[in-house]
Amino acid sequence: MLPPHCHRRLRIDDASALTMARGLAADLAAAQALGEDAAARLALVVSELGSNLLNHTPEGGSLLLRPLPAERAGERAGVECVALDHGPGIVDLGRAIAGPSHPPGAGPAGGLGYGLGAVRRLADLFDIHTQPGTGTAVLARVIAQGGGNPAGLPPPPAAGGAMMLAMAGTDWCGDGWLVRGDGLVLAVDGLGHGEA
Repeated sequence: MLPPHCHRRLRIDDASALTMARGLAADLAAAQALGEDAAARLALVVSELGSNLLNHTPEGGSLLLRPLPAERAGERAGVECVALDHGPGIVDLGRAIAGPSHPPGAGPAGGLGYGLGAVRRLADLFDIHTQPGTGTAVLARVIAQGGGNPAGLPPPPAAGGAMMLAMAGTDWCGDGWLVRGDGLVLAVDGLGHGEA
C-alpha cells in the first residue's frame, strides 16, 4: 500500500477495473476504520463514479483513491476518491447534479441520471469541475462517522490539496506537499524513484 499522502491510480476502462476499484475502496475503508455506514457510502461513491467513467467517456478514465489520516480529515479518518476523465464534459452541470434531465433509461448509456447527485449527498465533501469537450474531475471524501451531505450543500469556498502518484509500475512516491491554513503551499520533489 502506498504512503497516506499518495493516491493509488486505477484506470477504469472495463468492468473488471471497476471491481478492483471497489475492492481497494473496501480495503481502505477497513484500514481507516470508517465504520459500516461510511464504508457503505464510500462503496456507492466509487461505484457511481467508476460507472460514469465507463458509461460516459469513450476511453474510460481514472479513479484515484487514498486514505485520509485523522489529522487531514478534521480529526476523523477518511478516504478520498477523485475521478478524472478526458470525456465530453458536462454541458449542464446543475441539471446533472440535481437529477435526471431525461426520462429513465433514455440518457447517455441508458442510465437513470441520479449518480452525481447521489455522490454529492453521500460524500462528506464533494466538488466537481467540468469543461465541455475537455473532461471532468470529481472529488469526493467520505469521513468516518460523517453523515454525508444529504442537503447537497456546496463545498467550502476555499480548500487546498494535491494529487500524489507513484511513477507507473512502482509502489513508492518520494514527493510531498503541504497546504497550511495561512496560505503557505509547499511542494517537494523527491528526486529519483523507489523506497530510498
